[in-house]
Formats: sequence, C-alpha cells, structure tokens
Amino acid sequence: MPTSESTPLIVKKEESEISLEATSSPTPTQISPSAAPEGDEENGIPSNSNSASEGNKSEDSAKDNTSGEATAGSVPSWSQAFAEVAPFLRPRDRRHLFLASLALLTVLLEKLISVLPPLAIRHAVDAISVFSSSDASDPSYSEIQQKTAYTVSMSVVVYFLLNTLNSAVSSLQSVCQRSVSLDAERRFGSSLFAHLQMLGAAYHLERQ
Repeated sequence: MPTSESTPLIVKKEESEISLEATSSPTPTQISPSAAPEGDEENGIPSNSNSASEGNKSEDSAKDNTSGEATAGSVPSWSQAFAEVAPFLRPRDRRHLFLASLALLTVLLEKLISVLPPLAIRHAVDAISVFSSSDASDPSYSEIQQKTAYTVSMSVVVYFLLNTLNSAVSSLQSVCQRSVSLDAERRFGSSLFAHLQMLGAAYHLERQ
C-alpha cells in the first residue's frame, strides 16, 4: 500500500509523461507546407498550381474570344459588301422584273428621242434656205413657197411632239425606276430588321 510520501512522486511522474506527449504531438504550426495543399485537395480546395493553370486557361480563352469578336466586328471589304447587296439589286417577282426591263428600255428610247429634235429643225432650216435662194420670177416659185411652208410647219410640229414624247418617256422611266427601287429598299429593310431581331439582348443593351 503506497504511502503519502510516494503519492506526490507518482503524480509528478504522470504530469511529466503528459507534458512529453504534448510536446511530441505535432501542432498546427509544425505541419509542413507540402502537406497543406494535399489536405486542401482532399477537402475539395484546389492547390496554387492548379489555380494558376486554370487562370492561364481562362486568360487564353478570353484572348480567343476577344480576337474572335475583333474579327467578327471588322469592316468588310468592298467585294463582301457587294456580295451582300447584290441579291437586292435584282427583282424577285415578275412584275418588278418587267418594270426594271421597261425602265432600261425607256433609258435607251430617251437617248434616241433626244437626238431627233435637232434633225427636225435641220429640215426646217434647209427648206428656208432653199426658198430664200429661189427666184421670184421662177414659175415654180409658188410651189417652192408652199413646200417650204409645209416643211417648216411640219418640222416645228415634229419638234414639239418629240420633246413631249421625250418628257413622257422620262416620266415613265422615273416611275419604273422608283417602283423597282422601292421594292429593293423594302426587301433590304425587311432583311435588316430580321437580322436585328436575331441578335442577342447584349447587343441592344450595349447600344443603350
């Protein structure tokens, strides 16, 4: 049976063993840095190297996206612009195709008619010159006089008729061209509106 003197020795021995165990057990500050990321990865937290690689990947993808946006937003060339506009220059239905053909025909007809009025004036001038060079004592003087009057009057009438016809052809040309151009503008506007409707909401929000 232990005595009262041996009891303090046993208590001190137990306290010393407890202190040794406490000093030998690793503290949170004694954990090596190499072991910390492994524990983080086991808990679902990525290490610094993985986060850096993912950051580089995100930067590369961002650069690719910006380069793609720059390419998509670049100004098209003249050939590309003409290729986009060319389908709207040719009428689709028969009605506007007929009007376009008629407008082209009226252009040629207007150029032809604009040459004829001076020719009519030339006939009148020639008839007057022949009449002025004739002699009054000539038996055919009265006949020449009547012929000159008829030629001059007909030349003046033809001159005014040709000018009127030229104006009518020009008006018809304007109507046909306007009808065809309005149809092209309508189709172009409808295509542009459909394209704007297909754009995302980000485009419309950025414009605000």
